[in-house]
Amino acid sequence: MIEFLQKRNPGIPDIPIKLIKPATRENLKPYRDQYWSIYLDTFPDTRCIFSGEILTLDSYQVDHFIPHSFMPQNQVWNLVPISDRFNLQKSNSVPDLDQYFQPFFNLQKDAFKHLSTILSAKQLKRYRNEFLSVYNTDEALANFSMEPLRDTIAPQVTVALNNGFQKLTIP
Repeated sequence: MIEFLQKRNPGIPDIPIKLIKPATRENLKPYRDQYWSIYLDTFPDTRCIFSGEILTLDSYQVDHFIPHSFMPQNQVWNLVPISDRFNLQKSNSVPDLDQYFQPFFNLQKDAFKHLSTILSAKQLKRYRNEFLSVYNTDEALANFSMEPLRDTIAPQVTVALNNGFQKLTIP
């Protein structure tokens, strides 16, 4: 039944995870240490897409773009480095796509393209497979265009807002 639902709803990733919430929350440390910290070490002027603060290796956290409480999975395409201070403000808020999707996409694309050139195939495999749940083919992933990621995230944001999640506002 789950396979049937997933095949007929390609715009909604990871339906099985949504139907049965994991008992424990997976640690984001591997995404921090083996993905985002490598990127930030190479690009030290990277800024938080929400606050604009420069992210340093000791002043950032990895957070879910679409809140974990709505989409209880860790996939690299939904994770983003943000400032420590801002993470406390964001909480379970849903980002405004008009304001934050473009910077989010740019960071995702830059990070994946860069890390694809420096990580071994074995190291990259996990992240590549997670992006393939959005891009579906190696060719689409190589192009890394905005539409598949936006087409995956936008409906999730709409459903989250319709279910009472608050839109992110920055004072």
